[in-house]
Amino acid sequence: MKILVIGGTKFIGKEMVRLLLAQGHDVVLFNRGSTESNPTLPTIQGNAEEILTYKNELLATKADVVVHCIAYTEKHARDCVEIFQDTSTHVIVLSSQDCYEVFRQLVLGKETFDFPVNETSPTSSVKYYWRGLHSHREDYDKNLMTEVFVIAFEKKKLSSTVFRLPMVYGPGDPQYAYRHGNIIHRIIDQEKDFVLGQREQNQIFTYGFIENIAAAMIHSLDHPKTRGKIYNLGETLVRSKRRWAELYAQEAGWKFNFHIIPDELLQKDSSTRNQPPQQLITDCSLYKSDTGFVPPVTLEEGIKQTLAWGKEHIDVLGEKPNYKKELELKDCYLKWINEWL
Repeated sequence: MKILVIGGTKFIGKEMVRLLLAQGHDVVLFNRGSTESNPTLPTIQGNAEEILTYKNELLATKADVVVHCIAYTEKHARDCVEIFQDTSTHVIVLSSQDCYEVFRQLVLGKETFDFPVNETSPTSSVKYYWRGLHSHREDYDKNLMTEVFVIAFEKKKLSSTVFRLPMVYGPGDPQYAYRHGNIIHRIIDQEKDFVLGQREQNQIFTYGFIENIAAAMIHSLDHPKTRGKIYNLGETLVRSKRRWAELYAQEAGWKFNFHIIPDELLQKDSSTRNQPPQQLITDCSLYKSDTGFVPPVTLEEGIKQTLAWGKEHIDVLGEKPNYKKELELKDCYLKWINEWL
């Protein structure tokens, strides 16, 4: 197939390009050229914010499939539909599980929904749901973006499949510091004592290894049943932050001594006292049911690759933990407990 990838030079997009080429597809890139790209691939250089000005060039690729890696806004979706509507081109769209209302509540320190979340669960009750909460662009809204593609499909103007992605981890993760960087730092530094907050140790999110997520989306090319659908992607099993730490340590031949203390001592924020557990557990079974997809990379291999890459790229792991301060807090807490008892 001829595949046009919008984005395609970072993390998930880059991995999709690698797998598409490995499967023998013809790949064309559209990107700004600000990130190192595959020099052997035909590339249309341009700004996605002004993508309509490249309409003729994009249509000239005669792409069977477009993979849109950077559709963050309603405008991005409308522009894509305007370019490829009434053609035979199918669009694969990367969305995010941050679109659900339960995620917005998680960020606000609330929890009024049951788990797991599935594709029919309520999406954010407000537009531009990251405004005032994160450094995302002001018009970021994966729900408004998705709605444009859904309506276009219903009107038979454009074929598309929308994939809502989980916490994606693995080599090249630009958010390493917010995934497993804190854990990997401790293994590199051979720090056995791991001080965790009571709430922190129980953080549970749906994750997905980079190659498995990319492979899942590419797998849909052979399954017409997925057209017009929205799917959650991610690992079937979930695990706490403490369990993730145990798995990374096991891979490294290491062992942590866990010390659990109140979150307030670590975060210096008394408001954590009344907050619910931090979790976002997503039901990702629909896609497997519809397509029979089996992830090519095991959990053990994913952890091995992630750990190895982290060791080679320490600069992306985030700030190094203050081990001395953590142990001081732990000792102070234990002393208080012993005196109270």
